[in-house]
Amino acid sequence: MFKISKLQNLHNSINKKNFNLQNELAKYRKEYDLNPEYLFLMGFFLKIENRPYLAIDALILSLKIDNDEIFLLKKNYEKCSDDLIKKKIDLLLELFILIKNSDLANLINKFKKNQNLEFFLKDIEEIMPGINLNNPTSSSRK
Repeated sequence: MFKISKLQNLHNSINKKNFNLQNELAKYRKEYDLNPEYLFLMGFFLKIENRPYLAIDALILSLKIDNDEIFLLKKNYEKCSDDLIKKKIDLLLELFILIKNSDLANLINKFKKNQNLEFFLKDIEEIMPGINLNNPTSSSRK
């Protein structure tokens, strides 16, 4: 599912006893801060920590970066596998249900029917204008 073995190993370790996801994610932050696979793990962690709005932001940013080929090339990242993109969408649906936002949950269900990430991101930008999806590559993040 993951293309980066370190992140796959981290994902595989999440359910182990005495595993501290926060510490493990911190170890990889500098190297993978805007990598879409890392952002998925961060969104997953934030969901576990009961911080759904931050988790949503991390997952949407991850999807946005997956859809930005120029940024991926510039940072030497790869687009996530289709399986991981599906996991991101499923996790977003869980979070939208958790925060009781049926409009966003319906948007996910619409995406699942047409499978067009670009339209999904455009729609989510309209519904959630507070999330700046225009430029995940701003100079402050380079």
